[in-house]
Amino acid sequence: VWVDTNENGIYEDSECYAPGSVVYTFKTDAKTGKAQYFNANEMDKNNYWMLKASSCIPVVCSPAVENDVRYFDGGLSDPIPINFAIEKGCEKIVVIWTKPINDMGNFKLDEMAGHALKKNYPNISKNLLTRKKKVEKALEYAKKLRDEGATILYTTHYMEEVEILCDRII
Repeated sequence: VWVDTNENGIYEDSECYAPGSVVYTFKTDAKTGKAQYFNANEMDKNNYWMLKASSCIPVVCSPAVENDVRYFDGGLSDPIPINFAIEKGCEKIVVIWTKPINDMGNFKLDEMAGHALKKNYPNISKNLLTRKKKVEKALEYAKKLRDEGATILYTTHYMEEVEILCDRII
């Protein structure tokens, strides 16, 4: 999810849905395995299927269905969607990743789920089996953007990771 900041460049939870703020979320088409991004501000306030779709985890949940199309969580197809944020003109990118950057070896559940889903959802299976490489590539890109002077805020439980990605900690 990306949220534009206010005119002072300050993000606050209360500003998430303030006038002028834009919130995006995304889902993965279960058949194609491709990400589909949408503006949550355009969501019908009485129909939250987009949020349901963006949080359906394979094996744990059945896919969300809208107009006979099945969807899973967007993180399957685009685990850290920095490119989409840049395409949308975001100047401040908030990357939230809760695993240690230097210990990317814990993708065993993705691999197990990928093998389990191979028959019914081959493209979802492929996404799960390649997710670790996508995450590593996106995190390297985040570091590159930081080195080029872009503002990236990285929220994690591990302060060592913040020190790796951020020039300044406030």
